[in-house]
Amino acid sequence: MKSSFAERLSVFVLLAGGLSAALAGAGLLAGLYQSDGLIRYPEAMRLARPDFQLGALFISQYEVYGAADDALAVMRWYARQGFSPDEAGKAMGNCLSLAKVDERWGLQQMASVTLCVQSKGTLIFVNRNLMLDW
Repeated sequence: MKSSFAERLSVFVLLAGGLSAALAGAGLLAGLYQSDGLIRYPEAMRLARPDFQLGALFISQYEVYGAADDALAVMRWYARQGFSPDEAGKAMGNCLSLAKVDERWGLQQMASVTLCVQSKGTLIFVNRNLMLDW
């Protein structure tokens, strides 16, 4: 039994859509992996298991790190990576938030870090959103 042109075309469109979605997801994951060094303070220890949320065209990542260095040294490192005080521009208690938007390879990364002074070092909260920038 022969299939009609319309049936073959609809199968092709579905397969092409599925392949596009798979490639987009792979691109998001690759971008997240490659940009980890841009957001993780050197020698910071991960304190909690990363939390990821996956949407149609985005991935959100939440992590918590601890660094032995003081908050000023950590803030200077993030400033060299292109982070600046977020829109509020205010410290919250013993914490300060920094943010950055970066676009590469068809991906947009919006990242924020909150640095909190601890008695021995700095607590670093990372919130990163990676989206396809079409």
